[in-house]
Amino acid sequence: MATGEGQTFSGGTAATGETPRAVEETARQLGFGALICKRDPGSPAIGASIWLVGGICLMGVAYGISVMLSHVDPFSLEHSVIRVVGSAFALTGLYLIVTAFVVAIGGARGYFIYANGFVYRHRRSIQAFAWHEAVALRPRLGRKGRSTGKVTYYDLIDPDGKVIHIPLMIENGRDEFMDRLIALMSRHGKPVNATGE
Repeated sequence: MATGEGQTFSGGTAATGETPRAVEETARQLGFGALICKRDPGSPAIGASIWLVGGICLMGVAYGISVMLSHVDPFSLEHSVIRVVGSAFALTGLYLIVTAFVVAIGGARGYFIYANGFVYRHRRSIQAFAWHEAVALRPRLGRKGRSTGKVTYYDLIDPDGKVIHIPLMIENGRDEFMDRLIALMSRHGKPVNATGE
């Protein structure tokens, strides 16, 4: 689907949120022109909160199971089964709590494609460069589970050689954000198909 005048897309759908003021100001100062599309999930606080609440709930269930164990004969099969189930809840809860902190610490990331350049936001820092300054766009293959051997994200190499990881987000069989990024990189003669490891 082509991008029409005045439309922006975020991961294949019309963007609903506003572009951060610092991003708009940077793009304006550098003369990047119109915003073509963006991938800006906003603050990770909501996602981190969901992981945290889930983890706390599972730890609560594990605690309830441990209280229940005090009323069961410690040498019975029932005690062993309940202990294994309780341990599973506790470990899963702990995993979810750790994941919540990892998501929160990772900070907000946003990717913005303009007619004449690219803007990347991570937490409060802004990185921007014109298309002719970009070095390359490299697909990266997954190494685990179902994603093994499949492209899972792209590395956009900036003028200083720094790598910006951009996750692949398939929606209705396509990632329109990446389609537009690949098209603009190709239009400016930048390599886009050297698969990385």
